[in-house]
Amino acid sequence: VVGQDGYHVSRVVRVLEAAPGEKAFSSRFSMRTSEPSSLRELEMFMPGVWYRHNQGVVPPSAIAADPDERHVLVREDRLPLPLIMARNASGNGRFAFLLHASPNGSSFLGEDGPARVIDARMQFGSIGAINDGHVSLAFQFPGSEGERTYVGGNEGYPPRASRGVGYSPASTGGWAN
Repeated sequence: VVGQDGYHVSRVVRVLEAAPGEKAFSSRFSMRTSEPSSLRELEMFMPGVWYRHNQGVVPPSAIAADPDERHVLVREDRLPLPLIMARNASGNGRFAFLLHASPNGSSFLGEDGPARVIDARMQFGSIGAINDGHVSLAFQFPGSEGERTYVGGNEGYPPRASRGVGYSPASTGGWAN
């Protein structure tokens, strides 16, 4: 839905039938720059995790410490607000943000180890940036982190027939002035 305050997206993923051998699925919503770009060309903001380029602010092992990383995704249950913002560092005023409008941090004890966890009780997503020649602001369900993580494995949702799982990211509608 497009309104005066930006885009609002509501996605519901329904599994009609799981193929033999399918163990898990995940879903991602993203919006990317129209021109080639990199994280080095943008000033990033993610509350409590990322400010500008994080240079000299975080240890080298921290999430978002390396602007050349391909996936910088953070579980929304570790963020004070599930939000990522990017601003063009050239000063032209172009920016974008992605916010999970209705987060649900539901999980369970023991899902944060190094092994991959596939469980429908996980209701949290992850939010961040994908850096692949264009920068994409992304929301992924269920939440998994990128190359750097403080909890370990990737998460998945069991691929059984269901009435669906959904999420509602909201944004400014792209790279705005």
